[in-house]
Amino acid sequence: ENENNTGQHLLAADERIYIFISSSMPKETLKAYAASIDRLKDSRIIMVLIGCINGCSKLMPTADFVKSIVAPSEKEQLQVEVQIDPNLFHLYNIKVVPAIVFASGVQLDVNEGSEGNLSHLATTPAPYSVYGDVSLDYASEKINSKVNNSRLNSILAELRKGWYGR
Repeated sequence: ENENNTGQHLLAADERIYIFISSSMPKETLKAYAASIDRLKDSRIIMVLIGCINGCSKLMPTADFVKSIVAPSEKEQLQVEVQIDPNLFHLYNIKVVPAIVFASGVQLDVNEGSEGNLSHLATTPAPYSVYGDVSLDYASEKINSKVNNSRLNSILAELRKGWYGR
């Protein structure tokens, strides 16, 4: 399941790219991240919120916010996973957003649960982070300059393809 050529996963089974976001970020930045994730079609690239908007007693503000990112029009539905996971924020020590984290060694000991909960993980993942309002391809390039990962190279190539190369 490491690298398959069907387009389902560009990242290995134990790798993730987390894009830590907030509703206070510019909508255009959020939509750009969603479009990049949709283009890659890899469910291991995930947008993460620390919690619900206005608290989790009311889910509609959060649902509306997510819908505004992943369904920019009635005819368009992007394939983007958005999770609410304060454990991931804590595990990777995310204090400001946007933050993009490439993590390797993500191996859950359970079938379900937070990938940020240390009691669910076989080992502590190795993270590499980029902070600031940057594109996913820029962040991937900066991270890859440190880790030299062939799968990140594939992500970069896919994100940088021109319209006619798709």
